[in-house]
Amino acid sequence: MNIDYRINYFKQIKDFYSLIFNTDYEVRPVHISLYMFLLNQNNRNNWVEWFKCPFDLAMAGACINSKNTYYKTLDDLQFFNLIEYEKGINLFKAPKIKILPIKEVSSVLNNDTLTEQVSVPQSEPQ
Repeated sequence: MNIDYRINYFKQIKDFYSLIFNTDYEVRPVHISLYMFLLNQNNRNNWVEWFKCPFDLAMAGACINSKNTYYKTLDDLQFFNLIEYEKGINLFKAPKIKILPIKEVSSVLNNDTLTEQVSVPQSEPQ
């Protein structure tokens, strides 16, 4: 295991939400659900660089009902530079997934830090 690879779980989540609010990515609930599940799985694996995650386990954990949606969401997360993944060689081999630290993703943004608080829109009085 690469010691430099260890990720601060809470900082990763905080920076993930900052990234969502500060970019033009069309992030849907399925992206958030799958990404949070993958973070949890990597945390359970003691933050190894690459880990295997069977599609049926990931689909159940992220509440995804379709394999097409699952693989499309993985492709989107890879496009957002949040993960890298390698498909399994057949249906019986789990894909290998790597969570990218958000610091590598921050180059997507114009500013160097992701620490700004996002203002929450207030609801209108009824």
